[in-house]
Amino acid sequence: MLDSAGAEFDVVLRAVRTGCPDRLVPGPVAELLDGRAPDISELHDVAGAALQRFEAIGQYLTADDSPMVVVLDDLHWADLASLQLLTHLADGIAASRLLLVASRRLHESGSLSATLSETLAALARAETLRIELCGLDSEEAQALVAAAAGQHISAQTATRLWARTEGNPFFLREMVELLLSEQRLDEQRLDELEPIPVPGPVREVVLRRVGRLPEAAAALLSVAAAAGRHFDVEVVAEAASVEIEVALEAIDAAVAAGLVVENEHRLGWFRFTHADAAESWRQALAAADLAGDEVDRYPL
Repeated sequence: MLDSAGAEFDVVLRAVRTGCPDRLVPGPVAELLDGRAPDISELHDVAGAALQRFEAIGQYLTADDSPMVVVLDDLHWADLASLQLLTHLADGIAASRLLLVASRRLHESGSLSATLSETLAALARAETLRIELCGLDSEEAQALVAAAAGQHISAQTATRLWARTEGNPFFLREMVELLLSEQRLDEQRLDELEPIPVPGPVREVVLRRVGRLPEAAAALLSVAAAAGRHFDVEVVAEAASVEIEVALEAIDAAVAAGLVVENEHRLGWFRFTHADAAESWRQALAAADLAGDEVDRYPL
C-alpha cells in the first residue's frame, strides 16, 4: 500500500482529522486523507518520497503540545507501510508528547518477517518500554469474572475458573459466558460431576494454532492430548511410533506456537499450556472419529 500510510495509520490519520479539526494538515497528509496521494513506487526517488511522507505524518501527529496516544493492535498482522512508518516514528518522537502503544501476540506471529524484525529492533533502539503480559492472578480473575457476570463471585468459584484457564482473560470471559448460559456459575453447580465443556471460541483459537503446525507436530499432539494435559515425550513418541528426535522437533514447534510448555522439574515431561488446549484437541479428535474421518484430515 505505497499510496497510503498503511491500513493501521490510515485509520489513525482520519481519527486525528475528525478529533482535531483545527490542526494544520501538511500537504502530503492532506493528499492521503483525500485519496489523492500518488503511488510512491512509481516515483523516481522512492526512498525520498517515502521519507517525505513519513516526516509529514510525524509532524501532523506531533503538531502541538497536546498529548496524543496512538494504539496499534495486532502488530504481527500490520502491513508493510504501517510497519515502516512505525519504525520511522519510533526513531523520531522521543521529544514529543506522542505516545505510541503497539501490541502483538507472540504465538500468532510465527516466523517474523524482515520488516517486523526491523520494526522491533527500531523500537528497542528507541528504548521503548516493553511489557510482557501474562495471565491474571486469582484475585484479578475474580474481579474479571464478577465484572463479566455482573454479579458477586466467590473466591472459591473464581479460583476454580482461574485454575481451569490459568488466568487467560479471553478464556475466562468465554468460560463465564458459557456457564451463565447453562446456569452453572455457582459453587454447587460447578462441583457437579458433569465436566465444564470448552467454549466454542476458545476451541477455535486452539485448533487454529494446531492447524498452523507442521503435520508431524499436529499428529504427535493428538497422541499427547489422549495421554492428558501432562505427558512424557518418550512415552508419546513410542505410542506414536516415531523416533524421539522427531518427537522433540515436533514438540519444539508446539512450544513455539504457545500450545505446550516444558516441565522445568521433570526431565522429558511437557504439558499443554492450558487445560482447554488439551481438551479442545481431544474434542476435535472425537468429532473426527464420529464423522469417520482420519485424524490428520480433521478440518482445522
